Amino acid sequence: MVRHISYSLPLTRRQFDRSKLPKPENYYAQQFPELKNKSVKSAWVNVHCCFHDDSQPSLGINLISGGFHCFACGAKGGDVLAFQRMRYRLSFVRAVDLWEAWYDY
Repeated sequence: MVRHISYSLPLTRRQFDRSKLPKPENYYAQQFPELKNKSVKSAWVNVHCCFHDDSQPSLGINLISGGFHCFACGAKGGDVLAFQRMRYRLSFVRAVDLWEAWYDY
């Protein structure tokens, strides 16, 4: 008689943890060096858009929420994760992997 032994590996489940994303102000300061020397008085600032050839600052970014909107090409998103994905053409999983923004349970 042949016995079959089944092995079960523990499955690790991952869930996206938004709290592990970088703070928008710090993230955008790395993406747009001109923000490092700028004194910001409001949540929204305009920078040159990285999604098209831009001669005037047309990309509005929110340094609190991370949202962005280009008034010339229409690129938009709600947070730094959306920006990262769009700028570097990453899948959701790859973008979250880069920041290790997972909660294992």
